[in-house]
Amino acid sequence: YGSNITTISGTASDNLSGVESVSIAVRDLTQGTSWWTGSAWVSQANEYWVSASTSGSLLSKVWTYSSLPGGTFTHGNTYRVYVRAVDKVSLPAANVQDPVSTKDFMYDIYQPTSAVMVPASQGYYNGSGNALASITGTATDSPAGISGNSVWVSVQEQGRSAWWNHDSSTFTAYSEYWSTATVSGTSPVWNWVYS
Repeated sequence: YGSNITTISGTASDNLSGVESVSIAVRDLTQGTSWWTGSAWVSQANEYWVSASTSGSLLSKVWTYSSLPGGTFTHGNTYRVYVRAVDKVSLPAANVQDPVSTKDFMYDIYQPTSAVMVPASQGYYNGSGNALASITGTATDSPAGISGNSVWVSVQEQGRSAWWNHDSSTFTAYSEYWSTATVSGTSPVWNWVYS
C-alpha cells in the first residue's frame, strides 16, 4: 500500500560492462490496460516505457523516476511497476534485462476512522457494580485495513488535565499518553479493546 507517491526508485546492477540506462512502465491493474506516459494515462496492449534517472557507480546504480504529479494515482486502485535495465555492451547490441522486475502496490490516501463504544458518552462507572474493566470500540479503513497494533487509546482525567499512564496504571502523565489497543476482526469493521 502507498499514499502520496511522487517518486518511484530502486537499484540496478551489472557486473561486467555496467548499467547504461533504466526504464520503467507503470500500469493501472484496476483499469487493465492503462499505462502512464509521464503526463497522462493511455490505453494500449503493451508497456509504455519511460526513462528513469540514474546515479552511482558504473556497476551499481540507484534509479529514480519523479514524473508523478499529484493526482496521478487513484485511491483504491492497484498498480504494477515494471523495471528494466540496459547494459553498456555496444556490439552487436546492448543486453536488455529479461525478465523485467515488477512490483505491485495499492494506492490508499483515505484516513482510517475509529469510534469508542464503551464507555458510553456521559456514562457513570464505579469500581464494583458498574465497573469499567476495559475500553472498547471499532475502527474502519479501506482498502489497506487495520493491522493488529495500529489503534492507540489515550484517556484524560477531566479537571486535573492528567492523562492515564499505562506503565504505572495511574493518571500521572501530564501530556497526551497513547497506549496500544488489541485489534481483532476483519474488513470492513475491526474491533479494538484496551484494558
